[in-house]
Amino acid sequence: MSVDKDKTCFDMMLYTKHQGTIGLAIYMLDEYIESNDESFSELCHAIKVKNKPSAEQALLVLMENTRILAADQLVALILQLEKDLAKQAIDKITESLLLTKHELTVIKQYATGI
Repeated sequence: MSVDKDKTCFDMMLYTKHQGTIGLAIYMLDEYIESNDESFSELCHAIKVKNKPSAEQALLVLMENTRILAADQLVALILQLEKDLAKQAIDKITESLLLTKHELTVIKQYATGI
């Protein structure tokens, strides 16, 4: 799976619509980014110690936040991670984690510029 660098990392208009107001959207943006960072760390740890329920919970939180942010590329990466975990494809899990980490970083950098 590759990352499409020509797309905006998340749809600010749709994200604002999900939040209801621009003020709330801006206020909550840092919360979602922090939650994504925490969930990604929890996911990595759960995979390392082979704790499938914890990995699934971390993916669930990531997916909820990602859908709220309207970050389509990240949604695709999380769906790929779910498939890789189900198949226990270690090489693909590692690749998907790297791509997901990169996309989370891109979102954080984009949000910092808002």
